[in-house]
Amino acid sequence: MPGDQTGDERAREGLVHLQAATLEVIAAARAFLDVAEGLAREPGALAAIADAAVAVVRAAAPAPRGAGAAPPEDGGRESGGAGGRGAGGDEPPSGVTRIRLS
Repeated sequence: MPGDQTGDERAREGLVHLQAATLEVIAAARAFLDVAEGLAREPGALAAIADAAVAVVRAAAPAPRGAGAAPPEDGGRESGGAGGRGAGGDEPPSGVTRIRLS
């Protein structure tokens, strides 16, 4: 039957593609394991990669609001009660109320 041969051919073709994909996955896994082995044998390389990743993240991340700025002496009461932000400030309220302990 011609219809069965077409189905068989499709099945064989699908199996060939599946086999090729499986071999590619195995090759990728081997490459990954080679890199992992190299890092395990040289811990300094792993530390260098981690340091580089941290530097990239720090360079890309925006500075937190108010980083390095001291809270106002009045605790933010004169400018909206949100630590200097809000009604009288340039920035929207942060939702955090600072309470002076001393």
